[in-house]
Amino acid sequence: HAIIVHPLKQPELFCLDQLRPSRYLHQRPGGFAMIRWLQFDNVSLFVAVDAPYERIAMKKLKGFSSKLRSAPLQLPSPRARDKISAEIAISSLRDVLVKRQLPLDVPVTPFPQLLDFQYHGPGDATLLYKFYNGGTLYDVIMSRKRARRKVPEGFIWHVIAQLFRALCYLHTGHFPLPGRAGEAAPQNPNWVPICHWDGHESNVWLHSPSADEMAQDPNLRGCSVEFPQVILGDFGGAFEVDHEEASDMLCKPVSTEMPELATWRDKACFGRNIKHLIFASDPDVQLYGLGQFKYRRVDKEPRGNFHALSGYSDELIDVVAKFEPLIEILESYSNFGIEMGRTDRSDWPKFPSNEFLYGATIARADYHVARY
Repeated sequence: HAIIVHPLKQPELFCLDQLRPSRYLHQRPGGFAMIRWLQFDNVSLFVAVDAPYERIAMKKLKGFSSKLRSAPLQLPSPRARDKISAEIAISSLRDVLVKRQLPLDVPVTPFPQLLDFQYHGPGDATLLYKFYNGGTLYDVIMSRKRARRKVPEGFIWHVIAQLFRALCYLHTGHFPLPGRAGEAAPQNPNWVPICHWDGHESNVWLHSPSADEMAQDPNLRGCSVEFPQVILGDFGGAFEVDHEEASDMLCKPVSTEMPELATWRDKACFGRNIKHLIFASDPDVQLYGLGQFKYRRVDKEPRGNFHALSGYSDELIDVVAKFEPLIEILESYSNFGIEMGRTDRSDWPKFPSNEFLYGATIARADYHVARY
């Protein structure tokens, strides 16, 4: 038995003139056969019936219009009263409903390729993504934990280089090119920062490109199983900093003078991901929930938390330790924004700045990856 999904020739839309099916679905009239669940009940792996070599990840969205962090975007038609999911409004797709397009034409893009979508009614949509075959960062951490084996340091530097390129673009509009990451980033005063807001390990996807993919995109030729393409996925919680509801998320009224306000939550999540990679083989780090770990703390000094990690360079430990003040707030309090709003000028220099992460750290990571 197989589940076959056919694209709707006339989607159940309230705004058909604006929400026409894109070319991708027109080229796949035979539909898609389900292979297996990727995330039970809403994300599945499918194969295109008209192109059996083509794998896609199909994601079902329900009720997204009620989510505060979905950055509502009004449809072009005045008849529409629905809100567009941030996974469409902030995506790689070229479409009238995409407000902020994520670049796929940068070297080894860290952004997911949204192939198409269909709306079925208010708060109800199906997304079709390119399938990324390497699992998630969560899978890497858990496989190493079960085997009691350390994650190779070269892989960690590689993840740092790719993930922080993604964040740099979202926060500043600049994408650091390989070999030029240490240069001063150009200032874009018109750029409105994008907060991802959900950067846990299961939303970091890995991919080993095929020979055909490498032939089509020479930038991917440096990717391998050891150093895969790293993708920051799931923009369902993303929002723009100037959105009307962003102040509630970022606590702007509490901390109007705080620098780089839009970046701290994303940096905390990504710093924690790197810390989890370092602790992957430590039996004293126990998993207690999706994307979250519980630590046996050694002492309150950042260096103290990592003192027993022989096998990793001091340079890597120093980078991860820079995130410790943000990670502690993220893990110790239920509302990150409120706690960040209670910090003051004496705390802010302790946090990793854009200049530190998106300049020196990416350049340092590139250097170490090249050595490996």
